[in-house]
Amino acid sequence: MDLAAATVAERLRDGATQTAALEALEDHAAPIPTATALAAAPALVDVVSAATEHATFDRAALLLVRLLVEAAPEPAPIFGAACQGERLAALWAPALMVEATQRASTGGQPLTLEDARSLACSRAHESPAVARGYTQPCAAAGHTAMEWFGIVSTAAARVALDLPQHHVFSSILRPRRLLTRDGSVCWWHRR
Repeated sequence: MDLAAATVAERLRDGATQTAALEALEDHAAPIPTATALAAAPALVDVVSAATEHATFDRAALLLVRLLVEAAPEPAPIFGAACQGERLAALWAPALMVEATQRASTGGQPLTLEDARSLACSRAHESPAVARGYTQPCAAAGHTAMEWFGIVSTAAARVALDLPQHHVFSSILRPRRLLTRDGSVCWWHRR
């Protein structure tokens, strides 16, 4: 399959060509060309946010991680392309994870191994994206670092809405101590 920058996003978003496009990106020798990576990154977030099957979700999330890792030491342009506008919130509260959390919290059905694997895949992008700090990647996505924290905490709260205290996702939303730029410590709470 042709992975030209002009067509890769369209192929990833089209249900008829999505699987073949994911496979072609997975099989492509490293590194994927920058133009193709910049075009594919937002489409991969779209795939993650709309996926209804764990396999597609996991593949798209891990491909985004690959693009970020291959862009090192400057992943900011890839992160910016992937997370502009509403995509940042969509990446942090994808439909599959929201549904799994709601199923677990209201339906009494425990999270499955596939749910846990998908959660890990969906969070794997953060470390390579912000390895050199949050400022540049967030700016590339059109956000300040503080806006990023606001969007992420709101999205995380959406996923964890009304979870029991012992729930697996509740641990990521407990109050955290954050070190501020001036070296002081503040507390972050889910609201």
